[in-house]
Amino acid sequence: MEKGLLSTIQSWYVDDELSVDADSPQEKLRSRNSGRFIQLVFLELAKREPKTFEKMIRGRISGLPLGSFVVQKEYRFECTPSNSRSRLNRTDQRLADLAILSKGSNELLVLVEIKYDDTFLKQKVNQSADQLKSYILECKKQRCGLLILSKDILSYKDEEIIKNERSTGLKISNSLLGEFGEQFKNSAESTIADLFYDFLKDKGLIMQKIDKDLLYKFFHRLVNPWSGAGKIQALSFAQGGAGNFQHLLNNMSVISSSMARVLTSSNRKPNIDFSITPTIKTNSKKLRDAVEAKENYDVLHQDRVGGSVWVFATSTLYNNNDNGGGNWLNIQYGYCFTVTANSAKDIDLYLYAQVSSKALNMLEEDDFRFTSLEVKSKNLSEQLANRESTESKFLALLETVASEVIKSDQLSDKNHIKALNELIERINN
Repeated sequence: MEKGLLSTIQSWYVDDELSVDADSPQEKLRSRNSGRFIQLVFLELAKREPKTFEKMIRGRISGLPLGSFVVQKEYRFECTPSNSRSRLNRTDQRLADLAILSKGSNELLVLVEIKYDDTFLKQKVNQSADQLKSYILECKKQRCGLLILSKDILSYKDEEIIKNERSTGLKISNSLLGEFGEQFKNSAESTIADLFYDFLKDKGLIMQKIDKDLLYKFFHRLVNPWSGAGKIQALSFAQGGAGNFQHLLNNMSVISSSMARVLTSSNRKPNIDFSITPTIKTNSKKLRDAVEAKENYDVLHQDRVGGSVWVFATSTLYNNNDNGGGNWLNIQYGYCFTVTANSAKDIDLYLYAQVSSKALNMLEEDDFRFTSLEVKSKNLSEQLANRESTESKFLALLETVASEVIKSDQLSDKNHIKALNELIERINN
C-alpha cells in the first residue's frame, strides 16, 4: 500500500519495516526519531499555518489568553522537588518537546510532550522525580498548561496522576495522537495538516473509511459459494478487498486503544482478532454420512450458504493463573457481519459485547453474557468510520452485559464480581 509523503520521509530516518527487538539500538533510535519527527511537523505547521495549529491547541487546553502563539522547539528546565533533602537535594535537567508562548508577552502558556513508542520515565535512585511529575511541577511553577500527546494509552498510574492534578485546577490534557489528529480531518485546505492526517492514517492511528461494496464482495468470497459470485478479474479488486478488511481491523484497533483507558486498570492494549463462522447446508448426503460415521468432512464450496465474520477486541479484567487453574475474566466487543447472497449486496451488521471466563464458557444457557445492537445497512460505512459513535455504543453494550452477568448469579468468584463492578463504575465516570 502506497505511503503518504510524511511516512516516506520518516522512513529515511529509520526503516519502518525493519524487524528488531524492542531493546535494540535500532528500535530505540526509531522511537526517538518518531517523536522528533512529529515535533518537527508541529513546528512547521505552527510556522506556516498558525491558525490551524492554534485551533488544535485551544481545543485541548481551555482558558488560554487571546492572541497569537510563538512555538519554541524544546524547553529545557530544572526540576528540584520542594521536599528534596540529603542526597536527593539535587537538580535534574528535563527537556519538553515544545513550548507554546504568547506572541505579545512571551509568557509560557503550554508545554507539549510527545510520546510515540516510549513512555514517561520513572524516577531513578539519583533523580529527584518521575518525568511526568517533574513536568507537572514545572507547569505549576510557571502557571502554564501541559499537553501530552501519545501514540498509545498511558499507564493507569500516570492517568490517575493526570486526573488528580486536573481536579486541582492545573490545565493538563492527555490525548492519543490519533484523537488529536482527527481535528485535521476538516483541514483539507491546510497542506501540512492534511499531510500529517495522512501520516497518522498510514500509522494506523486514524479511523479509515470503509467501502461497503468492497467489504461485501470480500466477505462474500469468504463465506458463500464460489459459483455465481462473479470472477475477480481485476487485481485492484483483490487488493482493494483485502486492503478494505485491513482498514476494518485498523479501525477496531483505534477504537479499542481509545477505550482501553476505561476498560482496564493497566496500559495493556487489547488483542485484536477476527473469526469466520460459515453457514452450511445440512441436506448434503456426504455430510450426513460423515457425521454419522464421526469422520472429518471437507466442506465443499457448494455446501456454503453464507456466514458471519467477527472482528473484535479482547481485554482482560482479571487474571490469576498462579495456581494453574485458569482463573481469568475477559470482555470482548466488536463487529459481527452476516453475509448471504442477495441482490442488494447488503451486510447485516451487529455491534456486540460479551463476558467470558472458564466457568461461564461451560454453561449451556449463556444468553445473559452476550448482548448486541443492530446497525442498519445504509449506515454501515458511516458507523465503521465513526470512532466516537462506535465507542459510545460499545461502552453502553459492555455496561449492559456486565450488569446482566452480575444479576445472573452465575459468578461465584468474588474477584470477578469486583472486576465487573469496577468496570461499570469506570464506564459511568
